[in-house]
Amino acid sequence: MVVVRPDVVGTRNKDTIFLATDRLDLDADLVALGYRFRWAIELYFRWFKCVLGCKHLLSEDPNGIEIQVYVAVIAGLLITLWTGRKPSRRTLEMFCLFFSGWADEEELTDHIRRLPASVE
Repeated sequence: MVVVRPDVVGTRNKDTIFLATDRLDLDADLVALGYRFRWAIELYFRWFKCVLGCKHLLSEDPNGIEIQVYVAVIAGLLITLWTGRKPSRRTLEMFCLFFSGWADEEELTDHIRRLPASVE
């Protein structure tokens, strides 16, 4: 058990945090930092599964899984680079509709214009 007490001036929450860990060789601040980074990774995988539609594997073969992951990551990066904005599930749907011929370029650009202004 590691106890973390925030002592930074201006923090909203000054409660004591108890973290269960087996890394007793590390300082409490390093353990807390590790949990913070882990949470960022968890949020990324949530975005990966929800927005990019990777809830189910399309293949049981390791090569198929690898291809699915690469395609999803590349699609998310390309949408971000092209739009300059964080993609949403609706943005991915609009691109799919555009590439399959169900939406025209004007509908796609209107959707992109309505996205929040900056990438987080």
